[in-house]
This record gives sequence, structure tokens and C-alpha cells, in this order.
Amino acid sequence: MRYIFNLVPVCMAFVLLSSCVEEEQALEQPEVRLVSVTGTTVAEDGSGAEVNFEAAGGSVDVEVSASCDWTVESGLGYWYAIEILDDSSFRITASDNQEGGVRYANVSVAASNGAGVSSASVVLRQAA
Repeated sequence: MRYIFNLVPVCMAFVLLSSCVEEEQALEQPEVRLVSVTGTTVAEDGSGAEVNFEAAGGSVDVEVSASCDWTVESGLGYWYAIEILDDSSFRITASDNQEGGVRYANVSVAASNGAGVSSASVVLRQAA
């Protein structure tokens, strides 16, 4: 009998603690896509675009659609700058090309939420 009375509080504690644990929701794979890029065509699935800058430089605005927070990543962007405009867009500004050769770069837009990563890319080309 004494054994049963010791077991009852343990069972009650287990029931109370297990009711406090929230069920984990499965995260869905994140999605990110390019909606528009000034002056150029975006791939139909929103996965990428190519931007051709004149040698004198210039800028383009990129509109993004994402299912979660997104970031912009790029390599050695000494000849261009990236500016976040708001929750769904950023600007790429290229300086004038005084090097005499064509310049290339890749800018990646990535979204991640713990379930995975999704990305889209903007390929940059600047005339000599």
C-alpha cells in the first residue's frame, strides 16, 4: 500500500510536466526568389538574373520574396556596393570601371530557417 502512495505523486508530476511541453512544429523548407531587377529579366522561377552594367557604372534595385528572413552575400565586391532598402528589396551600385577589362561578380540572396537554405543569385557583369 505504501508503494502505491509513493507512486501516485510521481505519476501526477509526470502528467503535469508532459502537458507543459509544447509539440514541436515541423519547419518547412524556406523559399526565396527574385521578383524583379531593374532593367533586366528575372528567371521564370525567380532563381536568378543577370545584370549588365555599362563601364560608367550605375545601380539596380532588386525585389525579393521570401518565406523567412533573408540575407545578401557576395564575394570581393570592391567595385560594387549593396544597400538594403527595406524588408523586400536591396540596391546594387557599381562604380565606374577604370581597369580596362570586363568585371564579373555573383550576389547571392539566401533564406534559412533551421529546416534548410534556399538561395537565388544575381550575376553581375560590367563592361570595360
